[in-house]
Parts: sequence; C-alpha cells; structure tokens
Amino acid sequence: MEIHSIATRWLGALSVIAMTLALLVAPASVAKADRGDSPAPVPSPAASFAPEATLAPTQAPSCPAGTLCVWVNINYGGARDWFEFDNANWGVYNEPTCPNDTLSNCASSLFNNGRECNVRTYDFTNYGGAGITWARGAFDSNLVGNSFNDRISSNNWCV
Repeated sequence: MEIHSIATRWLGALSVIAMTLALLVAPASVAKADRGDSPAPVPSPAASFAPEATLAPTQAPSCPAGTLCVWVNINYGGARDWFEFDNANWGVYNEPTCPNDTLSNCASSLFNNGRECNVRTYDFTNYGGAGITWARGAFDSNLVGNSFNDRISSNNWCV
C-alpha cells in the first residue's frame, strides 16, 4: 500500500513538472488589443452559424484573463494575439505571420478567457456574415472542424 502511494505521488509530481516545462517552452506571443476605438456594433444578419464549441480533452491554453485569444495555427501554435474589446475589423491589427499580414481571416485556434461574457466571432468585418458565439471558458484547438478556420474578421462581447 505504501509503495503504491509513493508511486502515485511521484507520478503526480512528474505530471506537474511536465506541464510547467511545456508552458515554459511554448512559442512567444505577440499581444494585440483594441483600445476601444472600434465603431459601435452593427447587427448581424438573421442567419448565423452557431455550433457548439469543441472542447479539447486537456486544459485550456495560456491566455490573459479577460481576453479572447487567437492563434494563427491549429493546436494553439504559431503567434498568439488577443482582444479585450469589440473589434469591427481585425484587418487593422498587424500579424506578419499571416498571409495578408493582418489578423483578419488568420485565426486557426481560439480561447474565450473573458471575465463575464460570451464573445461572438464573425466571418466578415463590422460584425457581418456567419458567426459563432463562444461561451466564457470555451476553447477550440482546431477551427477547421467547424468551418471557421481562417474566416474570422470581427468580434463582439456580451452577446
């Protein structure tokens, strides 16, 4: 019984060390955030695409509290950028690792680490086109699965 208990404790400690090391070697991030100068939200068309967010079986990725984080690659890879406010046009945020050098149509994974609200992402600028509402705490490591990979151009909070 005592040997099993010691082995269990060692395995737990090794798991914590492995997760800590994984966080330390994660790719560097580039912060982008709207400073609140986006125009007021424009209502989206009645038709929208809103499947359930796919939750990965592991823990949520690293993302500053109160933000929507997006990664340019699936599985939270590549550059990480984040938003704190409503953003009518992701095309104003530079991201040199994206084909068009902006965040517009460049997100492949995301995490809503908002403090209080859902966040809705849209296919087009000015909150237009199809959209997905992400509950607070929802994350998706591969937007290819819900047809929104490289298709997000705006977001708004508390919808």
